[in-house]
Amino acid sequence: MLAPDDAAVMFGGREGLGLRKGGLMSRYSSVWVGFFVSAISNHTGAMVGCFEDGGYWQAVYFMMQPVGIMAEDFAVFLGKAAGIRESGSSFLFSSFVG
Repeated sequence: MLAPDDAAVMFGGREGLGLRKGGLMSRYSSVWVGFFVSAISNHTGAMVGCFEDGGYWQAVYFMMQPVGIMAEDFAVFLGKAAGIRESGSSFLFSSFVG
């Protein structure tokens, strides 16, 4: 199985897309490509296994995960913008949120 970074390199690479290593777009493109490869792999297995839905829900499940990751990152960003830090009394809240 390909790691997300390996898959990103296979599909054009960071340099080919003009993405800075460690940047936001680079990180999210790796996440999306990695989950897309997983979704295709699981969808194909479900189709071959003659699942009743043809593997539709497997693909939906794997493609919703990067959406959740981005929502979690956004919640952390909002928390930091509001002044919530990962120490003291707000540590429990920031641990719970993400």
